[in-house]
Amino acid sequence: MFSKISFRFLELDPFDFVCDHCGKKFLGIANMKRHLRVHMGTEGKDFACPLCHYRGCTTTHVKRHMAHKHLEK
Repeated sequence: MFSKISFRFLELDPFDFVCDHCGKKFLGIANMKRHLRVHMGTEGKDFACPLCHYRGCTTTHVKRHMAHKHLEK
């Protein structure tokens, strides 16, 4: 029913990548690298809001900022 590969996969810890700064665990290295921007200060904030001086670590952060700060009420 199950192959040897399936059993080996179940034995591995899926959270193999751990942040050295805060100890948070991640499923993949790409997720950990994205998280590390949080610890880099302004150096890791590569995404800018086109309407003000806000800078974020990800485009998602900038979009959330724009929705909360610049959305017409």
